[in-house]
Amino acid sequence: MGVFALFVIMFVSNNVDASVRKNVSVTVDQPTSLQAIAKEYQTKISTLKSINNINEDVLPQGSTLVVPEKPTFKVGNVAKNELNSNLSSSNAAAKAWIAMRESGGSYSARNGACYGKYQISIGLFSGNYSPRHQEKVANHYVASRYGSWVNAKQFWLTHHWY
Repeated sequence: MGVFALFVIMFVSNNVDASVRKNVSVTVDQPTSLQAIAKEYQTKISTLKSINNINEDVLPQGSTLVVPEKPTFKVGNVAKNELNSNLSSSNAAAKAWIAMRESGGSYSARNGACYGKYQISIGLFSGNYSPRHQEKVANHYVASRYGSWVNAKQFWLTHHWY
């Protein structure tokens, strides 16, 4: 199916866990497959069918449905939610906050024995400093040390490091 246009109205739904990703209401301006919408919003067809209580695979022109908000920026060539799909919105916000405080968001920032966007000890990267690997290492480090990015931010606010 060709390109389709969507008119987006922001809202938080009570039908879906809003802590994972905000939801938006979309209206299609031409007949559109759920497969195309699922791909566009990086979700599953089954999720779209479930949260909208529908069985159709193709939506007629003018149809409106609820979808998870799509990522709004990219990290390198990788969509934010691909790297952080398991993060709640509060954890994603805390992670972004820490990155800005630690490196100004730069994957190549260096401060002594710490490197990258999250200023993590160089030894933890095993020589792989790619943005994708930095994201994975940072998520693992924070999960094992603090349990969440929100907890890491709270520690940072108290100690000015994490």
